[in-house]
Amino acid sequence: MLSLEAFQADVEEVVNALKPGVKTDKIRAAMAKSWDALCKKVSNMDQHISPIDPVQIKMPWKSKEFLEAWSFYKQYLEEEHHITMKSRRETVMLKRLREFAAGEESDAIKMLEFLESSGYRSFFRPTIKQASGDEPAPANETTTTFIPSNEPSI
Repeated sequence: MLSLEAFQADVEEVVNALKPGVKTDKIRAAMAKSWDALCKKVSNMDQHISPIDPVQIKMPWKSKEFLEAWSFYKQYLEEEHHITMKSRRETVMLKRLREFAAGEESDAIKMLEFLESSGYRSFFRPTIKQASGDEPAPANETTTTFIPSNEPSI
């Protein structure tokens, strides 16, 4: 595969083969500018290709029911809201879920089901009545406690 440095050398060889003159100087300047722009784009792309290493996810509960509920919640976010969680966000959300559920796995599962059934993209603590279905969801999410999402709340 041709490297950028080898390509740059080939281009410089072709440009240097041109007869000197005003037109050639303009071509050289334009190519130098284009080359610099290309190098910046490649550098920016490298940041996305070589991302930060993910952290290990620690599940607050290891039961099959919770693991399925959490997996379903992540799939819901991706399908409905085009949100894919990275490891650090997932770690914080799992800690917050455990806190919101006061360590009760069944309450955590109910909270996830509530968020999914209500169509929320943000993560917050519903009241016990909301999670059980005895009380409707608030009309405006901003009245509750949130973990910020990677997209603005509706």
